[in-house]
Amino acid sequence: MDLKKVITQKVSNQPEDHAIDPWKSAKDAVESFKQQKLYPREWNNIISEIHKLGLCATGEEAMALKWYAKAAKAASLGLPLPPQKQEPVTVSQTTATDLPKQPKITKPVTDPLAEEKWLTAVDLLKTQIPQDAYQRWFSDIVATKLESHRLFLAVPNRVYQNWIENNYRKEIKTISEQLKINIFYQTYEHYQ
Repeated sequence: MDLKKVITQKVSNQPEDHAIDPWKSAKDAVESFKQQKLYPREWNNIISEIHKLGLCATGEEAMALKWYAKAAKAASLGLPLPPQKQEPVTVSQTTATDLPKQPKITKPVTDPLAEEKWLTAVDLLKTQIPQDAYQRWFSDIVATKLESHRLFLAVPNRVYQNWIENNYRKEIKTISEQLKINIFYQTYEHYQ
């Protein structure tokens, strides 16, 4: 049995001069295969061939073939067929009003004493790291508080915090030792 030929015939079972509804054709093909009471190995061969056909397909036909593969897998396990998704969601169908509102996070207030200490640290830091790294990871940091030997810095988010702690640990430790301070990071959200 030439599976590629059989599957192609089942998916496009209408005459060439008529518009083919790939979703209906795929569903009909799965129903047809279900009635044949196939062995698991035969189902796996069918699913594999469907995937190969899907690599060459585009648009609706490709989406129908993806559904076809999922449906064939479900049918092989005796499960109900998954729902067909005929209308793909596109970016143009989503508007800004559909998206959840994100709270506006503002930079925290700078403490002048903390800022002075941070600027000293920045001068040292700039001698140890490339300018673009400083711009990307350190330029948005705000010095929020200086308590005895502890400098508190606000970073935009946890990604910044983790990146700085993991990738610039040695440089920050050297600067901390030179300035005799301990540096602590908190996200902007902490100050909202």
